Amino acid sequence: MNKAPLIEVDNLCIDFPRARVVNNVSFQLGQERLALVGESGSGKSMTARSLMGLSA
Repeated sequence: MNKAPLIEVDNLCIDFPRARVVNNVSFQLGQERLALVGESGSGKSMTARSLMGLSA
């Protein structure tokens, strides 16, 4: 049985006054996912903050 994703992000961009810090990020997190992983500086924290409405 296919379950709908808990979170679906399509082409997320986050801009600061001097630079774009997240550029066209797209992903789906299913119910079985426990973490969002990636290299240092890849925008994981900014993506999470944006999804929670905490980014400026």
